[in-house]
Amino acid sequence: MSIKSLKISMDHATLTEAGISVIRQRGTAVFAGGVTTDVHLPYLTMLIKELNIKGSFMYPDFAPAHIVEMIRSGLLNLKALHPKTYILDQVNQAIAEAPQSRGLEYAILQP
Repeated sequence: MSIKSLKISMDHATLTEAGISVIRQRGTAVFAGGVTTDVHLPYLTMLIKELNIKGSFMYPDFAPAHIVEMIRSGLLNLKALHPKTYILDQVNQAIAEAPQSRGLEYAILQP
């Protein structure tokens, strides 16, 4: 399987550079937030392989409204999410149980 596009979201420049090195000809690397150090970009490799490097801080400004519309229309099935609700007094229990969460399980703290 070849890699056409690679999304990198790490805080380690060496791993990010390694990710760039495996992108195929005319592939794309998307820097998505997270990396807080300078990243060495192999200029000659980028030219020869005709790579695309893109930055994406989080999401485009239209994304929240688009997601709400997807939920309303039924295109986004929220049944896959498994929230567990805790009252604020149970914050320590929520933190203690967090490492056992799997997949799309998550905690919600209610005031």
